[in-house]
Amino acid sequence: MLVIVALLTFLLMYLLMVVRNDKKTIRQQAEELQKIRLSDNFIDDITGTYNSKSIEHIIEERLQYARHKNRLVSFLLIDIDNFKRVNDAHGISRGDLVLKKLVTLFTGELRGDDRLIRYRMGDEFLVIATNTTGIDAAKALGNRLREKVAAFDWNTPPFQLNFAITISVGVTEYNMFSDAFINVLHQAEEALQHAKTYRNCVVLENEGTFIPFKLQ
Repeated sequence: MLVIVALLTFLLMYLLMVVRNDKKTIRQQAEELQKIRLSDNFIDDITGTYNSKSIEHIIEERLQYARHKNRLVSFLLIDIDNFKRVNDAHGISRGDLVLKKLVTLFTGELRGDDRLIRYRMGDEFLVIATNTTGIDAAKALGNRLREKVAAFDWNTPPFQLNFAITISVGVTEYNMFSDAFINVLHQAEEALQHAKTYRNCVVLENEGTFIPFKLQ
């Protein structure tokens, strides 16, 4: 009897070890697949952020994360107000330096579970934010980004601009159970268009209305 119990115990431990190893293999395969998918094809050469090719993958990955953590997802679409002026007055290379600095400023305010994408390879960026308080947290994040950019001294080397750089931000919330991401992106673009009429401003899209929001 003791021999049978010992054999059954050994068999159970062996099966548990097999299952554990299988899970580890599956996890490793998933991580490896993610590394492949997030290869150089998904990284912007200038800023080092994700590029527009990565949007569908990043959204899919963030939605899975949000569902698992029971969090909400918001989009923040950012436009650089004076970027054309930088390129016209100082050239593309100076513009690239501004883009890189903006990414540094942005990432200083983002959390580890937020994602930053250079949108359409131009002077726009998309932040995909997962949080517990939804659009209110996204609105506050948008204002922190706006304030950080506006407060930076762009006249210092290597930028040496004789004018300020500011950003406009359009914010919308993603209902992961009913919204198609392309529709939410369109809403964020509409909110951004409203923000650009004010400049240096955050505009919140809320159930079809657009609310300017700027901390004084």
